[in-house]
Amino acid sequence: MSIEEKLKTEYARKSRAINGASEMNPKVMASFRKNSVAGRTRSYRKQTKTTRWTIGVVLAVIVLSGFAYGSSKLLADDKFGRWSFQLRTASEDMTLDKAVLNEISTKREEIRSHLEPGESAYLYVSALAESSHSLYRSMPMIGVFQPILIDEFEGAEQLLTQSGIGVIIPMELPNQFRFKHAYQGEADISFSFTKDAPQIQQVLKKESKDTGKGITWMKIEDERKLLNKVTLIYSNAVGEQLSIMVEVISSDEHNMNLIAPKSVQYEELKVKGLNAHYTSSDSVPFSKSHFYQNVMWTETAGNSQYVINIGTESSNVPKGILVRAAEQLK
Repeated sequence: MSIEEKLKTEYARKSRAINGASEMNPKVMASFRKNSVAGRTRSYRKQTKTTRWTIGVVLAVIVLSGFAYGSSKLLADDKFGRWSFQLRTASEDMTLDKAVLNEISTKREEIRSHLEPGESAYLYVSALAESSHSLYRSMPMIGVFQPILIDEFEGAEQLLTQSGIGVIIPMELPNQFRFKHAYQGEADISFSFTKDAPQIQQVLKKESKDTGKGITWMKIEDERKLLNKVTLIYSNAVGEQLSIMVEVISSDEHNMNLIAPKSVQYEELKVKGLNAHYTSSDSVPFSKSHFYQNVMWTETAGNSQYVINIGTESSNVPKGILVRAAEQLK
């Protein structure tokens, strides 16, 4: 059985077994059903296409296509092939209190421990809903998922091929980073929401209000791991990790509009002669260390185009190591 078939079989099995989070109050679920869009007949599993205004922490920034930029400052503007990219700093303060960051990080890992491979969950964070920044208030949720890991290097190569990704990866990267595992889906620093996210947000918001919990959560049936993204994790002897996320651009246009905190560090670089974008921030909700640095670029191979991100949560890894690692991808 191929890697793709194994993944599909596992996801199908988990989809049949998925239930709501054990914390969910039956009365809240009843309220959710009552307030769902009238006449809806499709299940959540069938409504997995992400919305145009996808939100997620990516490259140590907040992603929101269509967000009102206001008086934000343009840091970068790039276009190559079917891909276009804009990075702006927010006009409002996006810095989160360290206690809030710690609470989010701790709760994410706790909830992850309740998830089986292939399962995902949404978390509603009341501290984000009460934030001074309008972006956090508009969607005070984050996500977490438990990927199906592929530990064999040959299996990772097969996964890339079956995902239509013609990128050749090395077993070892600079600074003694060696291949650890791979999986289908986004890097842990990123999470895209599905169309049902606003309705689920209202359910979790009500539960938070009714129970007084600062963070509430729900398992979701989410097939985005089967989308055109593959993540590879490399680690070294001291436990630092590098993540490589490769995404196939499958549409005619792939627009990335990014909003970053004012404190973000940005630099335009060159990777294999191509424009690349480096970002770093020490206020990232999805990062265990709250720090994340990343190099992003796009390249073509035949008729295909990819967006590639190489990042780490370690502030001890020099920026140059990320660039050297990027240069080794063929």
